[in-house]
This record gives sequence, C-alpha cells and structure tokens, in this order.
Amino acid sequence: MRSANFSPDGKRIVTASDEGSAKVVEAATGNIITTINHESPVCSANFSPDGKRIVTVGGNGVRITSMQTSCVPGRLRAESSSVRESGGNCATCARGSAEAATVFLKNLPDTACKIDFDKALWDKATALPGGAKTIPFELAKLYLKRFQKPGGFDPEDHTHLEALLAILKSGMHKTEPSLVISAVRGVLYKSNQLYEYLLKKFPFILEIKNTPSDNCTTEKENRALSDKAVRHIDYLLYDKTKSLSSDWSGIGPLSGLLSRQQKDAFLHRITESISNRAVDTPEYSGVFQSKLYKFIYQTMAPIFGEKPKTLSDITFMRTKDGFKPMMLSTGAIDGDEEGKNKFWFYTKTLDAVGIPKAKKTKTVSYAWRSNGRKYEAQAVFKTGKTKNIIPGGDAPDYKSMWTDKSFSGLVVVGSNNVSSGTHMMNEYLEYYKSQGFSFGGKTKIQNLKHFIASEIGSGRADYFIKEAHSDGDEKNLFRVDNKAYFVKGEKKLPGGRRETITLVFPVDDGGGTTLIANSEFGSWIKERETGGKGQLLYINNSCWSAKKAIYEIPEAASKLLLNIPTLTMTHDFANYDTHATRLLLTAVRGGKNYDAIRGELSRNKEYKERTNNVFLFPDEEDYKTNISQHVATPVKLKITMTENGRPYNLDVGR
Repeated sequence: MRSANFSPDGKRIVTASDEGSAKVVEAATGNIITTINHESPVCSANFSPDGKRIVTVGGNGVRITSMQTSCVPGRLRAESSSVRESGGNCATCARGSAEAATVFLKNLPDTACKIDFDKALWDKATALPGGAKTIPFELAKLYLKRFQKPGGFDPEDHTHLEALLAILKSGMHKTEPSLVISAVRGVLYKSNQLYEYLLKKFPFILEIKNTPSDNCTTEKENRALSDKAVRHIDYLLYDKTKSLSSDWSGIGPLSGLLSRQQKDAFLHRITESISNRAVDTPEYSGVFQSKLYKFIYQTMAPIFGEKPKTLSDITFMRTKDGFKPMMLSTGAIDGDEEGKNKFWFYTKTLDAVGIPKAKKTKTVSYAWRSNGRKYEAQAVFKTGKTKNIIPGGDAPDYKSMWTDKSFSGLVVVGSNNVSSGTHMMNEYLEYYKSQGFSFGGKTKIQNLKHFIASEIGSGRADYFIKEAHSDGDEKNLFRVDNKAYFVKGEKKLPGGRRETITLVFPVDDGGGTTLIANSEFGSWIKERETGGKGQLLYINNSCWSAKKAIYEIPEAASKLLLNIPTLTMTHDFANYDTHATRLLLTAVRGGKNYDAIRGELSRNKEYKERTNNVFLFPDEEDYKTNISQHVATPVKLKITMTENGRPYNLDVGR
C-alpha cells in the first residue's frame, strides 16, 4: 500500500497500492465502496476538499473520479479564449472573477512574480466563480504563471489538474509557449510521474522552443527548479531501460533550467549512456563506441538547444573471413529515410569485402550523398604474410623486459579523458607512492605524440597503459593533447634492479590535439624489434578495446606487442585494493603468469561476474574468438575520405 487518506467528513478512506488500483472503503466498517482501476501501480490517491472527487496518480496517468452517482465527472476544455466545463455539474469552484485576474496580471511584475510563492495570494488571484463553466483566457494565463513557481502547482488539487489539462488541450501552447513550458517545469517540481504523463499525453510540449520571456519566478525559485531538473536527469541516468535516443526527449523542456556547463555535462553523459548500450546491440556490436558516440551526440544536441553538426563516415567491421562495411550519417543516405535507426542517425550496410590473398592488395571505392553533400571513400586492404603474431606462453615475456635490469612503465591519458585526467593520474601517483616509488619534479612535454613514440620505439617503456575511454577506431589508436607534463618515479630493488614509472599529466592548455594512427603505433613496435628490445605489454584500459586490438595488432605484426584489451566496459583507474586495473598492474609488476593474474582479478566482483572490467589474455578462448582468429591473416586497412571533393576526417575529437 502506497497511501491511505480520509475524506473531509472522515467517513471514507481511499487507499493507493502497487496492485494497480485505488479503493474507497467505509471508515467505520472497512467495506469497499468502489475500486478505481489504473492497470499499473497507483502512487497516490486523495479526496478533493469537498469530498466529491478522488484524484489518483498512477504509472499510466492522472484520473479524477466523481463520488457522486447523479452525474458524470466534469472535464474542462478550452474553446477560443476561454476554458469551459462539460459532462455535468460535478465541478466545484471557489469564488473569483475574470476582472480580478486581469488586474492581478497587470500588477504581477511588481508583486507576486518578484516574491517567492505566496499561497494565500495566489489562491485569491486564481479562484474560480462558484459553478463556473468558463475559465477566461486571462485567468488561464494566471494559472500558468502560478504553476511555474515551485509549489504553485498542487497535483492533489483537482482544480489545478483540470485547469492544466484543459489549458494544454486548448491550443494555448501556440500563443503562449513560454508560459506553457514554464508551467510544465513547475509540475516536475511537485511530481516526476505527472510530468512524464503530460509529455506522453501532449507530445507537442517537446516541440516548444525554450524562450526566456514571461518568467514569474525569483532567483531563489529558479535555483530550486534547476536543482530539481538536475536531480531528475541524474535519476534518469541510473535507469538502465533508457537505451534509445527517444527515451531522452522528455528532458528537452528542462534544458532552459540548466547552465551551459550543466548542458554540456548531461549531453556527454547521456550520449555516453546511449552509445554504451548501442555497442551491445547485434547490429552495432562491431562498430566502435567512439564512432557511435559522435553520431549520437549530434542527434541528442537539439534536445539541449544545440545546433547539430553534419557528420558522415564509413566504418569496417572485421569478421573472421573479411570486413563488413557500413555507412553512417546524421542525414539520410542517398535519400533513404528508411535508414534512420533507433538512435536517430542513419546507417546503410554494404556488401562484405573478402580478405585478399597473402601479400596482395585490394582497393574498394564508395560514394554516397547525405546532408546535401557528396562523400567518397577509398579503402585499401593489404594482406601480410600469414603467420602467428600473437605471443604464446602462459605469461608475458618478463625476461625480455628485464634485460636492462629495469622494468619501466608509461601511463598516458587521452584527450577525451582530460576532464577527469588529472584526478586519474593523481590516483596512479598515489598508487605508485604506496608501492614504494619516489618521484621527482614535473617536466614539460612540448610534443606528446613524439614523446610516446620515443618511449615505446626506444624500448625504454616495458609496459604502456592507455586511459582513453573508448577512443580509437579501425584507423587510429587514440587522440592525445599536444602538450603535457610528466613525473617520473623510481623504486630500487635488490641486485641493482629497479622499477620506474612515467606518469603523463594533462595541462590546462594542451595546445590542441593529435591523433595517433594505428600504423604509427605499429611502426614504433617495428623500431623496437629492429633495435633488439624486449616485449611491450600494452594494457588498453578503455571500454571494448578488444575491437580495436584486431586493427592494432596487424599494424605491428610482431610478437613483441602483447595486447591486453578489454571485452567489456571498464572503469577509470582508482587507487583502491579491488580496482581491476590496479589488481592487473600489481600482478604484472609482480611477474605473475596469466592464471595468477586472473586469480588476482577475481577479487574484483564485476570481473568475476564477467559484467565489466574483463581483461583478455592470449591463452583464453575469448581472446582466440575475439582477436586471434581475426588476425591469423594480418590485414592492414587504410581509409581515405572526401567531402565535396575535399579531404574529410570524422575524427576531429569530441
């Protein structure tokens, strides 16, 4: 049971329950008088002040039920410049007049709008004449101004409910859009469920553009409304059923309550939430989350009042026997509106491309039109010599890494993770300090891409950890800032051995960003191989990085690259005992084999349950299924694109 309330005369009780109904019973005997069915859980039920009606709120909306048997419950509707009542004489209204409403409206800016909600003042101003069947247009406007103030709308007041529903049916949103949208926001302040019901019942609310005029709220009230909007969106982000773009259209009316910073933050979080779910769907399981993010971001931007950018691209999903190409665009592809998907962007699946014979090259050209522009792409598939390029054994090649009596690591945060990058790198710093490392001062990096190339290519780095969310695709490893700084730590060990770690921190002014191509990463591994250096253990700590591994590994085509990717989502590094990346890092530093590493990782609940933080190792069946079988014949893929004849690259960063 959700609630139980007495009637004004104390003779009846109305209850609300999760069973999908509200019941009215005699207080003295407990006998059921009537049952009000909702077919979904009923959150609240209450009598009107005169006891003649019952207001119930359930998952499928709001209902007003008359307790009189002599007439049908009244319903208000708007006609022209008034709101009329039909269906009998059951409505009860307080005293008031249209003239009083007109006078009050004229004085609003100097009186009620400049102070926080005063119930007595507004009750007097919005009273209806007894038995009235008409709400004058000016009084309807007054109701809307009242409803936009926190506390001005009472969902249990049948007069408020009927007035609001009638106004929304009247077409006033065409002449007074700002008043209507502001009133709907005020409804959210009192009832999340009623707000969602109104959006479903009156979808035109979602089409109303946010305008700043006609506000009748104080600064304090604006903050209260904004705080409520933030809490509501935060709550929705925890709802795992909201996996489609359309599930989020209801927050559009609230964007006018948010600051620029809040809009940007929510746009990112919602886009990430949708793209994280999209990547798990069968049709997009082979598409990189970073690409899905970019397109979904643009489809969601208008909800927050942002103008979307025009994007188009072609992606190639690796299969055991070849590649499956797919076009993606923010507009219809070659005029085909049927290509619009449930995430509000457009796709077109193309014929599969087989793997060329060993040491052969295949070139495939594509052309399409979208967003009034012409796109062309050329994909070059170059097959290397068939060989096993996955390192064997039951552990990383620690012996080759320790040849110089030093075991050195490099940790870099991608530019798409800069907002939390400093915090994350400080977590790494605290971890290494707790492990006995001593650190020196900061050293500036003027060209981070060259710095990484030098650390990896020279063999100084024995392990490399990439923290870049889901950045990267079939062409690129990830994007980094141009400028940064690093701190270096050292831990001396017996026998003249030592561990070192280089932590790369982002700076406020990163000097722009640069993409690191998979081919460039591959060339660093070849440089390492030419120099006779040891194996590089590459921990790709970004979500679903196994999809990227099948493009990174062929570019290196060397057993000197030990790629440890993730099969699932994973979490940014944090320095607590059961964090998956921390467990993995500690095990690797301890020289443990794959079985022992998995044993350590099992201390992480999500890894153990295979829901998140699932790192893959070469001796596992999942590694063979998701990676090894795809790279048995190494294929290097080079894609070039043009837009209206000019070079085009989707990867312009977030």
